[in-house]
Amino acid sequence: MAALVKTGFSELPENIILEIFRHLSIKQLCTVCRVSRSWRRVANDNSLWRHVNLLPYRLNLSKMWKVIRGHFSNILLSLHIRGFYDAAGTKWRKMSLSDAMLKELQERCSNIEELELTNSNIDALNFELLPPNLKKLVITRSGLPYGWFKCIEEKNIIPNIEHIDLSYSIRLCDEDMKHICTRKTIQVLIIQNCYRITITGVEYISTLPHLKILNIPGTGCCDLGLHKLGRSVGSQLIELRVDNCDKITSGGYETVIALFPALEKLSLCGAYRCTLSPTEESLLGLQKLKKLKTLDIHQFRKRETEANAIVNRVADKLVALMPNTYVKSVVSIN
Repeated sequence: MAALVKTGFSELPENIILEIFRHLSIKQLCTVCRVSRSWRRVANDNSLWRHVNLLPYRLNLSKMWKVIRGHFSNILLSLHIRGFYDAAGTKWRKMSLSDAMLKELQERCSNIEELELTNSNIDALNFELLPPNLKKLVITRSGLPYGWFKCIEEKNIIPNIEHIDLSYSIRLCDEDMKHICTRKTIQVLIIQNCYRITITGVEYISTLPHLKILNIPGTGCCDLGLHKLGRSVGSQLIELRVDNCDKITSGGYETVIALFPALEKLSLCGAYRCTLSPTEESLLGLQKLKKLKTLDIHQFRKRETEANAIVNRVADKLVALMPNTYVKSVVSIN
């Protein structure tokens, strides 16, 4: 910092310094605030604090309070936080966010639309205190309390939510999906590797009238689940990921072809059992999806030699039949 002062950096117009500060990380912005009053004034410009990404850092409650009280205002639109949650670690109970902080966000940052909590322990957080104007909620690799979403309809929590991502969050179950899917405004739903979700949870998902993107890899989705989804939201869905759903058979692939005509991105990769692997005929049928731009059909398990052979044999044919579609068929042997 001293070198910058000696070279006359501080003599630059504040609008130029502001443009330079836009390239700094949040940690660097907090550091330059301590250089001088003029730098502090520029570093606290509202335009630099619209989107706050704290994912590279793990902040405890006291440090988080300093950031909130020192820099947050109603200009804040998105906030991304990484906690200490690690089931195998010793600090998994340590909190990065509290009920008092959620209340502060409600009052201080009334316009916030996006909140992301990664590796966070939210057992003690009150769901009712989430910012009311949220349009995007991401809680990944975290521990969700049982029944956390129970009051979402009764107390009209996050009524304008459009995007929910709960990937790799333990304890998410069908009962949670029942409550979440009362928010009919949802357009994007991602619940990757939430293995407790069964056909019952998929049925709740099929009631979302505006759903456009659905990612449910590693769940209990089966052929019947795909059929229910296709009958209700298949005509409007533009992205579908059901890879690693080992209950889906070739019949499920045929359902996708028949009931999901608007798909632009499709992932059906990773069959775990040879008996449930796709047939060559079912894979070639995917060419009927005329709007498809990206197709992922690669396999994952080395022992799936039969399935891998089918995929490799079909891939070149699909590339020729679907010139406008990117076909991913690289076989991993990890």
